[in-house]
Amino acid sequence: MHPLAGDTARLDDLRDPGNTIFATLSAGNYDKHFTLYRCTGAAGSSRCVFYNKVGDVLELRLSNALLGKAHAVTDGQFQAITFPIDDLRAYAQEALDAWVNHNDARLELLATPEAVNKLKAIPDAHRGDTWTFKEGQGAAGSSYLTWTNPAGDALIFRFLNAAVAAEADRQHRIVDVIFQPHG
Repeated sequence: MHPLAGDTARLDDLRDPGNTIFATLSAGNYDKHFTLYRCTGAAGSSRCVFYNKVGDVLELRLSNALLGKAHAVTDGQFQAITFPIDDLRAYAQEALDAWVNHNDARLELLATPEAVNKLKAIPDAHRGDTWTFKEGQGAAGSSYLTWTNPAGDALIFRFLNAAVAAEADRQHRIVDVIFQPHG
């Protein structure tokens, strides 16, 4: 989906006049080529989530009664990828959220290929778990941040400490992921 390409009159027809989501996208230097991840519906509306190739998220709420008609897009949110290198917990949370939501493009920018592969090897059923931050620890040039689920499984993200990692490298800061099933 490329919401800003070419036919702006049609785009104006589709969105509610009070919705400014496309103006937000137009104002920034963002990749505007989005692919549908999924749509879910409840209470007369649908929520559709789109990802672009750098992991940005576009969420549109649609009025089911207006599908195919003017002003079907009633609300929207845009979330650009961030690289909070000064806050490892926030950085790991970005990666965890990307994994849970199947946002592979975002995950692949936040973690090394090896770490991404380890996350993808975890059974998909765990993506639906509630993951809660437990603790952060440091040892031998690395920082380890741990999240746990209600079953007691642990998901640990390893970062190289700033003295070891190049400060200029904002991407791929997660160098390893360890999944420890409870028991």
